[in-house]
Amino acid sequence: TNQSLLNSYIKYEAFNDDLEVLVETQAYEDLTKKKNSDKYQYILPSFSVSKLINTNLRFLENLTLSSKGSIQKRDTNITENSLINDVQFSSDKFFLTNNLLSNFEVNYKNTLKKGSNSSTYQNNFKNENFLKFFYNTSYPLEKIGNTTNSSLIPKFSLSYSPFKSENISNLDRNIEINNIFSNNRLGLSESLEGGQSLTLGLDYELFNVNNNRNILETSIAQIYRDTNDSNLPITSKMRNKSSDVVGEINFSPLESLGINYKFSADNNLDT
Repeated sequence: TNQSLLNSYIKYEAFNDDLEVLVETQAYEDLTKKKNSDKYQYILPSFSVSKLINTNLRFLENLTLSSKGSIQKRDTNITENSLINDVQFSSDKFFLTNNLLSNFEVNYKNTLKKGSNSSTYQNNFKNENFLKFFYNTSYPLEKIGNTTNSSLIPKFSLSYSPFKSENISNLDRNIEINNIFSNNRLGLSESLEGGQSLTLGLDYELFNVNNNRNILETSIAQIYRDTNDSNLPITSKMRNKSSDVVGEINFSPLESLGINYKFSADNNLDT
């Protein structure tokens, strides 16, 4: 949509049920820049490969192997090279004997980076490794009535990494109710969230049987850490031992009337 930015590229994509491949080469030209050599950015090339393997192992059914990398040159003399390898074990959802609905994941990430005249990549070759264990569980409860059904779902997740978080304090990230229970809630591609944390939340729904629609949906959650983590994004409000309380309320008293309210309050609930 930018009339001053020209983009030429060649891209190849292929996929089936368990394999995805992407390879592309791109060139950008910014017509607003006066210096001729600074006008151009080249990505020669970038690629990503992802393979899903069914291991037939109980509680670790799914193994995903992925790798992606790129070579970029811009602003005449800035070069950034990266290669990111991921190994992810994940389970299908399963019920424990006490009716807890659970799943867990194990993530390993290896990141190779090298830059030249870059503000984000060091000139020296940098090799980093990250490991993270994630366990998510909920206890679904339901009440059946004549005209309405209701459900109450307490839930919590545990996240543990023996490594510290990479310094990503300047990243623009927000924690909301729709991503707070995600294993990658900060949307990181080059690292994993470090340390350990506990996330607690609650979902409630009220369903009208006659009209076949939800009257009320509400969710609330908060993150707790054992120590402060100044490396996490400032905007995420999750650097302290307790994060902001986040939530959402959807109220539809009539089919033609709906009210949606999303909120984020600091940990003493006064802002």
